Amino acid sequence: MRRLIAALSALTVAGTLISTSGVAHAEHDTKPCGDVTVVFARGSGQALNKDEAQRFFGQIDKRTNDDVKLNAYEVGTEAHGGKQYEAVGVKGSLQSYKNLLEADASWTGFLGGRYNASVAGGVTETRTYLTERAARCKDEQFVLGGYSQGAHVIGNTLAELDRSLRDRIAYVGLFGDPKLYLPEGIGVFPTACRGGARSPWRRGNVGCFTDNGSLEARVPYVPADIENRVGSWCDRDDLVCNNNLADLIGSTHENYAKEGNGIDEAAQEVAEALAGRLPGHRDDFDLSIFVIGVGTTGLDVAIVIDTTGSMADDIEAARLSARTLATTITSLRGRVALTEYRDAGDSFVAAVRSPLSNDIAAFQTALAPLVAAGGGDTPEALLTALMTTFNELSWKPGATKAVVVLTDAGYHDPDVANGWTVGQVATRALEIDPVNVYPVVPDFLSAQYALLAQQTSGKVVVNSGDTQAALIGAITQIKARPTALLAVDEFWAAPGTEVAFDASRSYDPDSTLTKYEWDFDGDGTIDTTTTTPTAKHTYPSAFEGLAQVRIHSADGGVANAIATMHINATGLAKLGPAAPKTLTAKVTEVDATNRTATLTWTPGSGAGTVKAWRIYDGAGALIGQAAGNKSSITVTNVPNTAATFAVAASNAYGTSDTVRVTVPPRAEATPTASPAPSGGSPSPSASPVPAAVPTQLGRTGSNISMIAVFGVSLLLLGAVILFAARRRQRRIG
Repeated sequence: MRRLIAALSALTVAGTLISTSGVAHAEHDTKPCGDVTVVFARGSGQALNKDEAQRFFGQIDKRTNDDVKLNAYEVGTEAHGGKQYEAVGVKGSLQSYKNLLEADASWTGFLGGRYNASVAGGVTETRTYLTERAARCKDEQFVLGGYSQGAHVIGNTLAELDRSLRDRIAYVGLFGDPKLYLPEGIGVFPTACRGGARSPWRRGNVGCFTDNGSLEARVPYVPADIENRVGSWCDRDDLVCNNNLADLIGSTHENYAKEGNGIDEAAQEVAEALAGRLPGHRDDFDLSIFVIGVGTTGLDVAIVIDTTGSMADDIEAARLSARTLATTITSLRGRVALTEYRDAGDSFVAAVRSPLSNDIAAFQTALAPLVAAGGGDTPEALLTALMTTFNELSWKPGATKAVVVLTDAGYHDPDVANGWTVGQVATRALEIDPVNVYPVVPDFLSAQYALLAQQTSGKVVVNSGDTQAALIGAITQIKARPTALLAVDEFWAAPGTEVAFDASRSYDPDSTLTKYEWDFDGDGTIDTTTTTPTAKHTYPSAFEGLAQVRIHSADGGVANAIATMHINATGLAKLGPAAPKTLTAKVTEVDATNRTATLTWTPGSGAGTVKAWRIYDGAGALIGQAAGNKSSITVTNVPNTAATFAVAASNAYGTSDTVRVTVPPRAEATPTASPAPSGGSPSPSASPVPAAVPTQLGRTGSNISMIAVFGVSLLLLGAVILFAARRRQRRIG
């Protein structure tokens, strides 16, 4: 982090020189022109030069040599066009939480609430800054980025720029965008869920049936002339962009700046884009693939040790190498566990001695008392040990998962302890996303263990007498293996419909991928092999299960990735919620210029569970949301003219059709005689709530952990949490 961070730090200091009105005294950019200006807009409530902004600037800087002149600007540092981006918070106070709920809750669209005012100010500042900079620095290229509310700002800004200026934008990276739009996620059999065409900006591992973010989709998402230079990262568990209320607790909205996640991936794409636009500097950009090495959430490794009578020397070697093993694993954001096993008829067959943990001392303590005893016949109960390890450990979603087996004996197949077979073990390994098995065995056993390793996409490591070296070699194999990635990892399709698998994101940084083996029903039998990373398959009948691709590299590396298959005649139709049966409205005249409407509906039946109710105005703009267990809501600031409301049910799989009701105009009022309500927004509210803080229903913001804490406190006060996270804007008939 050299020039960009230094420049950013200077701008941050400048940004503290603000007037009492909160606007910095800097209407005109005076920084020297260079080759590239990088602009980033932060998320709700964030300070300047923190977290995502710092990572974005830093990773681009890291991939750029000093010969390229870079300039950094963080939106909100200065005022431009009379506006300075607030990044208004959605945490820490009742007013901040109210800002969140007000988001996009205006009767007339994009008007109401401090959140929207913050976004609008950010758009003005960004547009003005870029326009002035482009006019002064006629040869500069631009890179834009934004996180959460900042992604909202940058996305909205693109449409307001002149085409000539957009042509100078090399790349745009958006992260956790509440205005995400993925039209391929629409329908009962979404295009994305069949492996079909995907939006060019789609990034991350968001579910195939996601089609919009929590603050409604921006349509078009970006101008068509720039869509191939935009990447929008959304994680499947980020409720801000995936619009799934179920992800409130445990949301991954704050993960984009972590090592190996969205911002690091975007920096690689930025380098490639700039290298193509600055041919004289092509060698000044690091274009190497970002090496994940381990899963997005780290590495989980279980050491499974045979402790029968002949294993005394190997157990001692494992004990001596325990610290090195555990330290190597934990250095890769990993956790390590320990299982020991013997055979049927011994005092125990298999037992987990230490759970998955990054506590090196605890692993050593668990390993210390292991002694060699029991056994007798040559094969041991390894398959029982593997199933015990698979089923009893708490494997982390997204982590690379592996089991290292240390033994000097073969295994029963089926296992005499309980009948487990290699096929069943391989199936269970796949189900855990998957777990790869690396047997460390003498050379004379390598042929027997090859099947187990192959079926679980692991690899045999030969122990030639130096057990410590063999164990470290197994960990090295896990670390250096290729990375298998599927563009879609969950499919919904009707029998007889072709589905397309795409593993083109797979890679091996140290070798070349040579073949792809496809197992379409997860039974361990390879159905077809290709030298290209794609395959198509038609399921003739209904199927619920797993498919996998196993990739091979020229240096012998192997890895696999799985997809969950839902092949049936109904797709998402029975999972989405039913529309309300009825909707009524009761109008209350509050005073001469204000009135409320209490909407009451009867839930439908026979479909998926309702997680939230969405309330729209007559034009289809979302003005609020109620929890799924509610059946009424009061909308405040209702216009004196005739007003139409619509209500729809929503859950993770979609939104139902709406039911509508119209309230008549106030008899004595005329449309022009009514003053605009404060903020311009009719506001759904619910009680009981503190009288001083009228509740407004809306959607989501940026700091999910704080939102969750605040939401719990509201529940303890007896308030109804009317949270505005929504899954998508699909109509399911």
